Amino acid sequence: MERVLVTGASGFIGEPLVQVLLKKGYLIRSTSRVLTKGSESDSVEHYSFDLGDDSPDYKKLLAGVDVVIHLAARVHALHESEDKLSDYSKINTIGTERLANAAAKNDVKRFIFLSSIKVNGERNIADEKGKILAFNESDDPRPQGAYAKSKLEAEDAIRKICHESKMDFVILRPTLVYGPDVRANFLSLLDVVNNNYPLPLASVKNKRSLLYVGNLVHVISLCVNCSEVANQTYLISDTDISVPELVRTIASLLEKRALLFPFPVRYLRAIGSLTGKRQIIERLTDSLLVDNNSICKDVKWVPPHSFDEGLKTTIDWYIHAKDA
Repeated sequence: MERVLVTGASGFIGEPLVQVLLKKGYLIRSTSRVLTKGSESDSVEHYSFDLGDDSPDYKKLLAGVDVVIHLAARVHALHESEDKLSDYSKINTIGTERLANAAAKNDVKRFIFLSSIKVNGERNIADEKGKILAFNESDDPRPQGAYAKSKLEAEDAIRKICHESKMDFVILRPTLVYGPDVRANFLSLLDVVNNNYPLPLASVKNKRSLLYVGNLVHVISLCVNCSEVANQTYLISDTDISVPELVRTIASLLEKRALLFPFPVRYLRAIGSLTGKRQIIERLTDSLLVDNNSICKDVKWVPPHSFDEGLKTTIDWYIHAKDA
C-alpha cells in the first residue's frame, strides 16, 4: 500500500484531500500546524513541519513515502509590499526546493506541487476579433507580484531537481478555488451579496474560470498513480462564468436580490486606481479563462461535482457558519 505525504493537510484544500485519499486506500502522512480531521485514523500519521524551518528532519518526514503532495504555502495577499518578497521566497520557493530535494534523495517516486494560475498571469488578452484567448500550458509565464513569482521559481526548482534524479513531478495550476471554508476574495463576495450591497457590475462582460474544491481534490488524487501525468504541468478549472452571472447565482441561493446596476467599466477602473482598489476592480472586470483539456485528456478527468452542486454546498456552509 502506497504512502502519501500531504503538506498543508489541515487547510482548505488539504482536509478534503486527505479524506479522498483515505477512501482510496492510501496510507497518509500529513503535515500542518494543527491536527487534521483524519489524524485520529490508523491510516494517518501527523507530523509537525514548517517550510520556513532551516533544519527539519527530512529523513524522518519522508521515510517510506512514495508520493509527496505539496500544498503548504504562504498564501497570496491582495496588497503585497516589497518587504514581503523575501517572506514569499523563503516559504514558497526555498522551502519547496528543500522539500523536493530531500524527497528525491529519499527515493520518493513523485512530487505533486500545487502552484497557481497566477504563474500564467492575472488576465487574458483578446485576439484581433475580440475573442478571449484562454491560458494554456504552452503560454509563457507572466507572473505579477511576489506570490506568483515565488510559485514560478518553485516550479523551476522542482523541474531541475526531478531532471537530475529518478523522481518525477506533476505541477498543477488551479484557478480560483471555492467551497466550504473558503476565505479571501470569494468569501468577501458572499458577504457583499448576503448584505444586499449594490454592485456597479451590470455592464461587465467578462469570463472567469473557477474550480470547486471537491473537483480539485478529486483530480489531485487521480494524479497520484497516473503514468501519463509524469513530468507535466497542468491548468485546472471546471467552470467558466461571468462575474455578474456569478453574483446573480449566489444571490438566488442566498434568497437575496442581486443588486447590480450599470456603470462604465473604464470609470470603475479609474476609481479603483484612485482609491487603491485597482486589483480588486481588475479581478471583478477582467477575464481569466483557462483551457483544461490537457488534464481532462491525460487522466480521463470528468469533474464529479457540477457548478450548481459545488456552489450550493458552499452557500449551505456559509449560511450555517453565519448562524453558528
